[in-house]
Amino acid sequence: LMAWQNLSYNVKTERVGNMADYKKTCYLCEYTPDYKLVRTWKMVGCWVSGLSEEAFNMEGSGKKTITATITFDKAFMELPDEL
Repeated sequence: LMAWQNLSYNVKTERVGNMADYKKTCYLCEYTPDYKLVRTWKMVGCWVSGLSEEAFNMEGSGKKTITATITFDKAFMELPDEL
């Protein structure tokens, strides 16, 4: 995720990346609790606009959590019978 985000803007060099290198087409799939597909969103022009992570303690049994903000240009809903 950090490498993808770095393609859009390099913090060290303050260089803005080439849009063709960092904007991707992504799919967001929505499922029921028993894992049946409800709908899919085709998202065009996706890029990572923000990343954050919680403090992690090696002593605990918890999981490391990373939150990513994905920004997109447009999205189209696709129903299961259209897939």
